[in-house]
Amino acid sequence: MWRPTIQRTVISDGHIVSQTAIEYSWDELRYIRDRQLRNTDWWAMKDRTMYQAQKDYREFLRDLTDNYPTATEAAVAWHGYDTDGLP
Repeated sequence: MWRPTIQRTVISDGHIVSQTAIEYSWDELRYIRDRQLRNTDWWAMKDRTMYQAQKDYREFLRDLTDNYPTATEAAVAWHGYDTDGLP
């Protein structure tokens, strides 16, 4: 399952040189979220029954803008979302 990247890592000669947190704007995160919702639309087709985990994940994505004060906090929450059990 795809998730937003929350840090940029620079590696040189096999060693981590630096790690920087990535800041997201709401426009960026909405674009990524909308793409992920489109990628999971097939879960909700009439001939399929969505598992509760799938319903919960899609609801989590739809509610990101309402549940977090900043886009970066929403991205961190999404990155940590437990996607076990999702296709």
